Amino acid sequence: SSGINAEYGVNACTTVSNRTPLIIAASKGFEGIIDVLTNYGADPFKKDISQKTARSMAASQLSQIFSKSSCVDRLLIYEFRYACRRGMVMELKDLLEEESEKLSNMIETGLRVASTCGQLKVVELLISRGARQFSENVSHAALSGHILTASFLSMCAHCYTLESTAVHNLTLEGKIKEHGVDVDGAFAGDSLLSDAPTELFFDKTFDLRVPIQLIQEGQKKMHGTDEDSDDCIYHLLLTKHDADHFSLNWDDLGLCYLADSWLRSLSATHIVELDVSYNNIGPTLPDSVTSIRDLQKLSCQHNLLRELPPGLLEMPNLSYLNASSNSLKRITVRGSVSQSLRNVNLKGNLLSSLPDQLRDSSIQTLKLSNNFFDTFPSCICGITCMLHLEIDNCKFTDIPNELGRLEELQHLELPRISRLDHVLNDLPKTTKILAYLKEKLYSLKPLFEMKLIMVGREGRGKTTLIKRLQRDYTSSKNISTVGIQISRTKLQGSGSRTVFRVGGRSITLHTWDFGGQQEYYATHQCFITPATLYILVFSLSTGLSGIEELRVWLGNISARAAGSTVLIVGTYLDKVSEKECTELLEEAKERVRLWGFGTDTNVLIPVITAVSCEPENEFKKTVEKLSESIVREAEKVRYKKKLVLGQLVPNSYLALMDEINKLKNTYEREHKIRTVVTEEELWEIIRKNPACDDIDSEYQFNAVTDLMHNLGVILHFKEPSLQNQYFLDPCWLCSMMGQIVTIRERNPYVTSGILQQRKIRHMLKDKRFPETMFPQYLRILNRFEIALKIDADQILIPCLLPQDEDVTYSIPSDLQYFERQISFRNLPSGFIPRILVS
Repeated sequence: SSGINAEYGVNACTTVSNRTPLIIAASKGFEGIIDVLTNYGADPFKKDISQKTARSMAASQLSQIFSKSSCVDRLLIYEFRYACRRGMVMELKDLLEEESEKLSNMIETGLRVASTCGQLKVVELLISRGARQFSENVSHAALSGHILTASFLSMCAHCYTLESTAVHNLTLEGKIKEHGVDVDGAFAGDSLLSDAPTELFFDKTFDLRVPIQLIQEGQKKMHGTDEDSDDCIYHLLLTKHDADHFSLNWDDLGLCYLADSWLRSLSATHIVELDVSYNNIGPTLPDSVTSIRDLQKLSCQHNLLRELPPGLLEMPNLSYLNASSNSLKRITVRGSVSQSLRNVNLKGNLLSSLPDQLRDSSIQTLKLSNNFFDTFPSCICGITCMLHLEIDNCKFTDIPNELGRLEELQHLELPRISRLDHVLNDLPKTTKILAYLKEKLYSLKPLFEMKLIMVGREGRGKTTLIKRLQRDYTSSKNISTVGIQISRTKLQGSGSRTVFRVGGRSITLHTWDFGGQQEYYATHQCFITPATLYILVFSLSTGLSGIEELRVWLGNISARAAGSTVLIVGTYLDKVSEKECTELLEEAKERVRLWGFGTDTNVLIPVITAVSCEPENEFKKTVEKLSESIVREAEKVRYKKKLVLGQLVPNSYLALMDEINKLKNTYEREHKIRTVVTEEELWEIIRKNPACDDIDSEYQFNAVTDLMHNLGVILHFKEPSLQNQYFLDPCWLCSMMGQIVTIRERNPYVTSGILQQRKIRHMLKDKRFPETMFPQYLRILNRFEIALKIDADQILIPCLLPQDEDVTYSIPSDLQYFERQISFRNLPSGFIPRILVS
């Protein structure tokens, strides 16, 4: 051992054949050489090729019990001191876990070594394991120049003695108070200590769990808490304030409680997020947490909570609550659950019931797995806006059919329910479960009806084509459609059905025939809707100009109902040769592609075909082929990601539609002019009809009116000025608009786009348009951007402004201005007039 000397440049950590000198000495039990090697910094944690350290080598190689024990203990102590000196926290934790008894009397020695070497993380660890000689080690750290370590030790000393004033000064000023050394003299010129911001010490550097542990230990000695100890912890907690995000992150700090005084102090702040998770708080949170009025997010998972404050779920701004992995047995709500609450996580508790007040809440995500529900909580069935529900690993074995009311639910996790096994053969399981429950709840029936809109220029054969699709081959005088004509067309289904459909069932199309005159274009945009199949008609006999007509219609549909399916049909096949027909259809396909249509971002165009409406058998086949294409594509149309044809509809919805149709027929039969019903009147119809008793909520009401709107049974618009009105007759609405925007020969009252208000009565003198409803007509026209009231006497009709008048203007030279150019690939018809109104 006398031959090992640092001045000869010997490296005590060198390796020979993957073994260090310390491992070799340990394997022979040469304690003198071990002492010399450790004095020169030999690394006791290095391993040989068999993954053994010097200590494990001594334990396995030495045979004499006394020699083995002495050598192994000597190496253990050296490992401990080496880890403290070098800041090897993970290795030190392992040693303290494995050899806690042997090292228990070394904790204070390790604290002195770590303090002298400035190993702050080791100091934190040793204090958490019981080291308490703070004052002496403040001196060691300070005189060695380790300012942060000295500051932390000083903080721990004050916390242990519950000196709240000293803790306050340290957290806010970052200064060390006297502890056995002349602190002011030693650190007077040290800018790091005197000027460092608070977050340097406590948010980025110090582990607050340690001083909080010391305070709580001091409280136990005093047999309870007092104001000073609460203040000590609170001063520390405030250092975790994220001012930029108005949040307090008090997670994983070993807190045993939250003091009322802390939370009352926060009530005057704008804290929006509080995280107290992974602590030991229990059995409840203080009621004063509800006084933090701006609080939006509260995380208190992984604590010892048995209940929550009764007013917690009523906090006006709270949107997120995570109280999972506690011991909650009940949730108490005294009033109404806050409508701001969106996300609630109560997984891993002891809950057996939920408060009924949750029924009318706005919760969108609810996690309840791993609780003790014997029966499914019925209040969940009333949270109709729910998107995500987890309630698996509970005791209940069945679920109520009322869960089918959660129309918006996208994700559902349940325990195994035996009666659902047959509907879970394939994914998505949430859709299958809801469909099954709805069918049981509402006695659902598949509805094979949808809206079909026929568009195109006038004289292109739209009306005749509809008659042929209805198998009507009688000849009639060809008169241009005025406004809109609505009829019902039945076609035979193809048999390609889903599980809820029956192959070969006939489908009913609510067919809307749009008048093709240009003056009605401004009104058409009011009736273009999603959940609709479109047929766009052009005449093959007009050649390339007919194809060019398609562009504006495709633009209109794309602008108002993006993603819709459009079938392009060339009529008058009998007027062109087979070669001309083929060339024109190919040209139509190419132009549609060049215009940018045919994708799910604008409109889908699966079919471009040709027909003739002549009664000869050879032409009838073209109509039959089109009919098959209509059925095939109608079966693919989706609305809100669900197939339209075959959708399951409650009997109550069908009963209400029948009631509305009867009402319209009664008005027509008795020559009554009733075109609009209010929401209150519609509710009265529902209440009087026992078959509609399932329509008992705002959600159900909106769902059935949405369905009737999509089918064209009624028209309803959600704008504030019109949302209380439900139009019974779409044709009447179009006719009223048509009276205003029609051509000059039929409407001489509009001059250069300006209509005198007093002349409206001359335009709407038909008995279908009572004068008492004129203000309502103007609101409707304004809503659809067709007309705008300029003043008390004049109304602007932009679509009737002169088309050929050259308007010039000059900009004053002293006026600063800019020009904006907006490029449209496809400009919807009526766009500029509507811009003028809006």
